[in-house]
Amino acid sequence: MMRLSAQVTESYAIAYPNPIKLKEGELVKIEKWEPKDSDWAGWAFCVDQRGVKGWVSEKYLRVDGNSAVAICNYAATELSVQSGETVEVHHQEFGWAWVENANGGQGWVPLKVLKLPASPIAVNYNAELEVSLRYLASPQAVESLEADAYWPKWDSPWWHMLLLHEMGETKRIPAQAIETCIASLNKMPVKIFPIQPEDMPAGVDPYRGTPCHCQLGNIYQVLSAWGVNVDKELPWIRPWFLRYQMGDGGLNCDNEAYLVKEEVPSSMVGMIAVFEAVLLHTPRDWTAEEKEFLDKGARFLMERKLMLGSPTKHNADERESAKKWVHLCFPRFYFYDVLRGLNALLIWSEKTGQTVPKESIREVLSLFEERFPDGQPRCERLSYEGTGTILQAPSGEWLRRQPATFFPLLQKTSVLGEVSPFLSQQWAQAKKRITESKV
Repeated sequence: MMRLSAQVTESYAIAYPNPIKLKEGELVKIEKWEPKDSDWAGWAFCVDQRGVKGWVSEKYLRVDGNSAVAICNYAATELSVQSGETVEVHHQEFGWAWVENANGGQGWVPLKVLKLPASPIAVNYNAELEVSLRYLASPQAVESLEADAYWPKWDSPWWHMLLLHEMGETKRIPAQAIETCIASLNKMPVKIFPIQPEDMPAGVDPYRGTPCHCQLGNIYQVLSAWGVNVDKELPWIRPWFLRYQMGDGGLNCDNEAYLVKEEVPSSMVGMIAVFEAVLLHTPRDWTAEEKEFLDKGARFLMERKLMLGSPTKHNADERESAKKWVHLCFPRFYFYDVLRGLNALLIWSEKTGQTVPKESIREVLSLFEERFPDGQPRCERLSYEGTGTILQAPSGEWLRRQPATFFPLLQKTSVLGEVSPFLSQQWAQAKKRITESKV
């Protein structure tokens, strides 16, 4: 998810010390709207069933006259900020921004008190974005998710949601798509990673009957960022992350890798999304087991210098795949590139206070400085290129090795050779963290 750093240009104090906080499905009464010619048009002043009042963005409401239902969890919590401090902008809504300060405090502040960095490139994705949002709100999307949460590539609701998340538009995903995705995941017949032959029940499709690590790592991030309590709704996922970490800190979506005894054939692709999920989406203090998981994962990234494939015999193919990692891609979905790894490693360092040895990232930094002297990375490869899909035939049968299809927003955000505003912002954030953190 793309986030911006912003400087506070004017101090702001909390105006509503008792903010309205809504649970998904909660009913509220709308007392008034911001005027349409206001800079804050799009906000409704609501009162909940407890009598607590506050402003709520229309994006979080399903409005029916003077009443509305919250389509996701929401809090009107504000954050006091001081002129001169730097905050991280999570998302923006109608003249306000949800920000996080250096101490981890989060809340709403007016955009007018922030100085945002100039966008590296102006690209209008609105038309393509609306196509995806309309699809996700459609009966066809519900039908697709009910048939399979993940397949087919690259045009099922799963991929639309992942791309919206990577663009920083997670909150705009319709509630019914989120709810149906959760239900579909919970219907999966096998909720463990089948390593031994007996782990997969007879008659269960091994490609559709159970997910893999990278699938779960990515969808966990989407659902959490949307406002879902994932550990409550899908309680089997987080234990999965910790259970299948290998000895060197990585994971591998190849079941047979866990049967190898003489070496540890872990995978960068199998590890990165799971590492991000635990690192970025744990809304409490980490447990001792989670801290160990993250520290081992960070060491894995550092030992691989963000760019080295597996040295093992079993996973020798990754050494060939690793040649692509220095070429950045957007969106990434479950794929890996060195900027994704760098970003995750630096956030780990920032959150834990632990040092990243400069030697472990030196080659990657030199690569960026050489290839992108203007600070604006280009999209250099298509993560999804050359990959087929499993597709449901009209008869209901699921067929393997079918040609994949694409959607307009995916194609618009991944034009080869063009500056990517999303990659550029991540690189700017990485440089800032290197300056300020223990590297």
